[in-house]
Amino acid sequence: MPMKIPHHLYQFNNGSAMIIVSGAYSAKIFIASNGDIVQKKSEEVSTREDYSDHEGFWRMGKIKTKKDTGAVGAWGNTEHHKEYLHEKFLNILRQDTFDLFMNEHIAEVYLFAPHYISLAIIGHALHPFLKQRIKMIIDGDYNHHHPTEILKIITRNKNDERKQQEESLREKLRLMQEKNSDYLH
Repeated sequence: MPMKIPHHLYQFNNGSAMIIVSGAYSAKIFIASNGDIVQKKSEEVSTREDYSDHEGFWRMGKIKTKKDTGAVGAWGNTEHHKEYLHEKFLNILRQDTFDLFMNEHIAEVYLFAPHYISLAIIGHALHPFLKQRIKMIIDGDYNHHHPTEILKIITRNKNDERKQQEESLREKLRLMQEKNSDYLH
């Protein structure tokens, strides 16, 4: 169900925007346009699967000791499982973002994720057409923030960008006036 964006926040009147809010194994995808925002997808890859403790992730093998007794031991192999889950999550996210891109005619993309996750999402989970539409990347864990908090961050950053552009324009105008005054004298 769409939620109205408060009037003091950025309204996304220039087309639909995809807002991806992600953690390591979970993400929410919002679509915002014309003063409305709606959560379209919510994905979470369980890190526990169907195993108790670390069942299924143990290896048996020979342990090297100082006396080289040839003792047999076990050690955890959860790192491969984490890589598998991370890849599974990125594949799901890639499919979700592509489906939404095709159906929603996305003009802008905003990404909220920890730095290492945003790199993985940009590198492996976003279609090239979506990569070209990225307008803002915010580093941090915002997965449990309310959509209005996310919108406040976008609005604040948009306002900062506008101020920087205005200052840059004023500086250019000042330099042009100085040059023109030099020519007149």
